[in-house]
Amino acid sequence: MDATVDEAPVGRTDAPLNDSTLLTYRYLRTGIVAMAVLLALSLSFAIVGADAPLRGSISSYYYTPVRSVFVGALVAIGLALIAIRGKGWEETLLNLAGMLAPVVALVPTRVRPTPPAACADGASTCVPPDLVPGIENNMRALFVVGALTLVFAWWTAWSSRGREQVGGSAVRAGLAVTTAVALLFGLWLFVDAESFLSAGHNTAAITMFACIVAVVIITRAASRPRARTRSTASHRASSAGPTARWRSRCSRRWPSWR
Repeated sequence: MDATVDEAPVGRTDAPLNDSTLLTYRYLRTGIVAMAVLLALSLSFAIVGADAPLRGSISSYYYTPVRSVFVGALVAIGLALIAIRGKGWEETLLNLAGMLAPVVALVPTRVRPTPPAACADGASTCVPPDLVPGIENNMRALFVVGALTLVFAWWTAWSSRGREQVGGSAVRAGLAVTTAVALLFGLWLFVDAESFLSAGHNTAAITMFACIVAVVIITRAASRPRARTRSTASHRASSAGPTARWRSRCSRRWPSWR
């Protein structure tokens, strides 16, 4: 007997996921958790082993031996957030959070440098001047790669396959929002680098965490109707008489049974 396999239409995003795709998403989520644990452990070791008092924020540990783990973990988390697909605006929020995570990592928060006079215009806190060339170099490289990635994303969205995707217009709208945010940050860096170095970290961090919180809220709100539907179906099944339940079991086992 010949078996026929129904293939999902090319480009459809509502097609069932195969085992390898499910495993990939599972590993991405596991990787995010692993990076968070790595950062937490590095912070713990720095706090326990340091004689100095606790710093005011996690970001300020950039200026400690935690720096390498801090930068690497955030960049890895950002890539994973971009790779994970969401539904509707979840996709846009995940992309925004993933895009901003490397900015949070590469642009440090302001601190009181040593000597204090190192800050320009007599400011009490700033990014140490000796770090500025490296930060500007890294951010320019990041924005060039980001621009190339957005060009590829737009090309994919407007290709024949992208236009056939379910919710393709929503994907393009989300991509437009992501592009606008990237342009704003890029212009900010190239037009007023001093202001970007001063406030870029906090702006990116607040926006990133706001996107993550929004994704959590959207996901929880979307899961409630499904849970309510399952509860209603279970209640109906339990309230049905024994004859109805017997007929239901028979119809599931033998679809042709009447």
